Amino acid sequence: MRQSSLLPLLLILFFPPFLAKEVLCIYNFTRNDFPADFVFGAGTSSYQYEGAVTEDGRTPSIWDTFTHEGRISDKSTGDIASDGYHKYKEDAKLMSDVGLEAYRFSISWSRVLPNGRGTVNPKGLEYYKSVVNEIFERGIKIHVSLHHLDLPQVLHDEYGGWLSHRIVDDFKEYADLCFREFGDKVSHWTTIVEPNVYAMAGYDTGIFAPARCSYPFGFNNCTAGNSTTEPYITAHNMLLAHAEVVKLYRTKYQGNQNGKIGLNFYSFWGYPFSNSSVDIKAVQRVFDFQVLNPIVFGDYPEIMKTIGSSRLPNFTTSQIEMLKGSFDFIGLNHYTSAFVMDNSIILKMYPRDYILDMAANISASRNDTSSGSFVPTHPQIDPAGYQNMLEYLKHKYGDPPIYVEENGYGVGVNGRALNDNARIDFLRQHIGATLEAIRNGVNVKGYFVWSFVDVFEYLGGYQSSCGLYHVDFDDDLRPRTPKLSAHWYYSFLKNNSEAFSTERTNLQNLLHFSHEPVTKGFHLQSDPWAFEFRNPMSLLLLLLLLILFFLPFLTKEVLCIYKFTRNDFPTNFVFGAGTSSYQYEGAVAEDGRTPSIWDTFSHEGGQCLSFTMVYNEGRVPDKSTGDIAADGYHKYKEDAKFMSDVGLEAYRFSISWSRILPNGRGAVNPKGLEYYRSVVNEIFERGIKIHVSLHHLDLPQIIQDEYGGWLSPRIVDDFKEYADLCFREFGEKVSHWTTIVEPNVYGMGGYDSGLIAPGRCSYPFGLKNCTAGNSTTEPYMAVHNMLIAHAEVVKLYRTKYQGNQNGKIGINFYSFWVYPYSNSSANIEAVQRVFDFRFGWVLNPVVFGDYPEIMKKICGSKLPNFTTSQKKLLKGSFDFIGLNYYTSAFVIDNSNILSMFPRDYFLDMAAKLSASRNDTPSSAFVPTHPQIDPTGLQNMLDYLKHSYGDPPIFVEENGYNVEANSTALNDSARIDFLRQHIGATLEAVRNGVNVKGYFVWSFIDVFEYLTGYQTSCGLYHVDFNDDLRPRTPKLSAHWYYNFLKNNSEAFTIQRTDLHNLLYFSQ
Repeated sequence: MRQSSLLPLLLILFFPPFLAKEVLCIYNFTRNDFPADFVFGAGTSSYQYEGAVTEDGRTPSIWDTFTHEGRISDKSTGDIASDGYHKYKEDAKLMSDVGLEAYRFSISWSRVLPNGRGTVNPKGLEYYKSVVNEIFERGIKIHVSLHHLDLPQVLHDEYGGWLSHRIVDDFKEYADLCFREFGDKVSHWTTIVEPNVYAMAGYDTGIFAPARCSYPFGFNNCTAGNSTTEPYITAHNMLLAHAEVVKLYRTKYQGNQNGKIGLNFYSFWGYPFSNSSVDIKAVQRVFDFQVLNPIVFGDYPEIMKTIGSSRLPNFTTSQIEMLKGSFDFIGLNHYTSAFVMDNSIILKMYPRDYILDMAANISASRNDTSSGSFVPTHPQIDPAGYQNMLEYLKHKYGDPPIYVEENGYGVGVNGRALNDNARIDFLRQHIGATLEAIRNGVNVKGYFVWSFVDVFEYLGGYQSSCGLYHVDFDDDLRPRTPKLSAHWYYSFLKNNSEAFSTERTNLQNLLHFSHEPVTKGFHLQSDPWAFEFRNPMSLLLLLLLLILFFLPFLTKEVLCIYKFTRNDFPTNFVFGAGTSSYQYEGAVAEDGRTPSIWDTFSHEGGQCLSFTMVYNEGRVPDKSTGDIAADGYHKYKEDAKFMSDVGLEAYRFSISWSRILPNGRGAVNPKGLEYYRSVVNEIFERGIKIHVSLHHLDLPQIIQDEYGGWLSPRIVDDFKEYADLCFREFGEKVSHWTTIVEPNVYGMGGYDSGLIAPGRCSYPFGLKNCTAGNSTTEPYMAVHNMLIAHAEVVKLYRTKYQGNQNGKIGINFYSFWVYPYSNSSANIEAVQRVFDFRFGWVLNPVVFGDYPEIMKKICGSKLPNFTTSQKKLLKGSFDFIGLNYYTSAFVIDNSNILSMFPRDYFLDMAAKLSASRNDTPSSAFVPTHPQIDPTGLQNMLDYLKHSYGDPPIFVEENGYNVEANSTALNDSARIDFLRQHIGATLEAVRNGVNVKGYFVWSFIDVFEYLTGYQTSCGLYHVDFNDDLRPRTPKLSAHWYYNFLKNNSEAFTIQRTDLHNLLYFSQ
């Protein structure tokens, strides 16, 4: 078996073990959330619905024969069934009543061609024409199946039915008749329903008609058959007949009728029984032993050909050509999931049937006895498995259009049948999972409930009930009564109500992980997806594989809705919001404050890169400055009251170095101290914890002018003096100090691209026309000095203040989660290189004492060295890590660039990044339309835990930036964003990440560094056109208040676009 065939399974199955716990998923959606061309319907099939088995010229089918032999557990038959033959008009009205957009049914071959071919039964045609017209006139789309596990008995008696190649021509004749007579009103044709089930159950186990099997393989006492060969022969002929009929329809009818044609198969999602490599391979083997490869790729999977050998018929070259692509859509019937255990030792046994060839034992749960033949006696309800299957089809089979042609919930027939709340829950969950699959890029076109009315069930007769409408099978008139689920479906389809679908699942029952890592012994070969279980991988690549590759098919943890309250978080967890001095305060020339580098930068002319990627005059796109900003210098008391009003537990702000030390050192500005003391006291007295940042991308201009600011080691002492002043004056009421905010952004944006202050860069690297700078060296010098200054200040605080003040001190960095642009090994390695350059640049020194090895190797002498004493000083120089997170990005390898000289920091990273695959990747990542990806936040938090020794983490910035306009107050999109990201934070906490707090950016609207006043992030709106800068709470402020007061539950859906996460080549 080719190892690369395991790719989709590895992606689905290898999510972190710590996700195995009970979760509650709530889908919140309406009909309008689905695409406009998506259809919702329900279905039946001829034998199960029509009855009238001997009326108007119909001849027996194989199911008539099968049921009259007493093979159904309740000894029932479909002689009358739901009596749809006589009640179809009544049922058509019920379809209109419930609001069906489409109806799926099958035609009885025995009713229209009583001899299987030749003479047409006019009564049969008349019936189906009437059915079609009745439904069509009600505006309901018609989906017809030609073969739904049924066949004229006469053909089975004459030549063995599907065991003979003769059936191909007869099936074509039957299909031709149907296309000709009904095709002008049929939108979708399914040639054959569940050929995989028909072959297995009809010709191997014998539990379905025509009940052929051979000892010792059959479940029934079959009178004839060969379980070792007939399943393969049957499915082979079905596939050829399917392809011939598709060819017929496409050449003769499709041009005029404009319908679509496809094939259906039965699916269940497979979880490995354990984390062993053999069980994982067994899951893929089970998937391969289905029917899709021939119609997509033209031939059987290699593993089937290897194991089935001469028992598996071969396709000729012309048949392969005919089969390949013989579908406009794939129909999926899905109900449940199963566990798969390897049984490859059975391959030494002869003879083997089809089921033993699969070399896997399957069970509905770990409590069931597994067997090769999977017949679930109590199937698991697992919408996540269903979603996994949809996403697997997308990536395995080239993104085909998919119709979910059957999905439903069977319950015992009893007095409570009408009050079918369990069915409503099932439908909510699975329709919600369908929507999530669509949002992840799966091309799902429709969803059909099984069944519209109660019918004869192939496995249970009348012992179980699946319909939206109850049918009283004890009454000869077969009266229909709408169940509660019919009322629910009506309300949903009419968009009269939101659907909330709750799902509780113990993931321990989905995947079982031993304490030994799943990936122990992986070896990544030159083929990036050719995994062998042999040698251990490097720790970092292992970590990336665990985090990166669980996401697309992650079960209920991520691709669902979090339902949570404030009380679900630890008692010592804090929720807050933040601002920063230059962005918030204004009053830039008042009370002794001197200019900062942002005053200079925002007032300068020149050119800058705007979010619309158009060059405009002025350093900020709207030519704005922070001269007044949100006027926090004058309005902080009002804002402190708002903090109390909204229920903030913590407030994060920064101190303006220029305001308290106008010369950068030396003489203190008393007015500056007075202001910050007043701010601190105002907040402290309201019981709000205070988090202060010493450096938030800002610096006194005088220091920049005197010795180049952060380019000089001289700044270390000046920063220590400034920090010492702050600790001494405010520290008794400050719970957390952040030394430097986003040193990685400051180094990149200020000294390589020139995009932010101090605007230094050098040609050809800068995004701006900088007047000075060196993009090849200065980013490294600036960050190097920042890190040393940070460590010195941490040492100062710990030795002089922490013992008495009992505060915590840490550093902050800007993050975004990173996905490989494709599945190549080069791109995967590029992801880790980006992590090392963007994040490890800051984190590795403060955690481990030095830069990542890859940085030292690539940068060479451009990267300053730490002395031995500096390494010791740096290592462990934090009590917490501050994380700023907003979005995700894609990475494509660019290591060829390493042969070029000179290189700036971005080129040294040897990777190009983009916000989506629709954007042009570039080395300097400035997202113009950032992706909303709460999963990325959770991934980043998990990554920090496992890469950096489980540090305490504060999410110090996370927020949603939208265009500032008249609708800013009704910021429901921000609420969705916050719900999702707070939910992702909670999931990380539950997964063992030591997250201590979450801060919304920003508390009120402020001057935004990249966009000025064009965009808005605040919980409170600020009218920047009014000199008084009035504040107004947005809808998000009300939501945050209710959440923090625990007055409401938060429901948050993660809508991850799978196509924008990982791309799989075929």
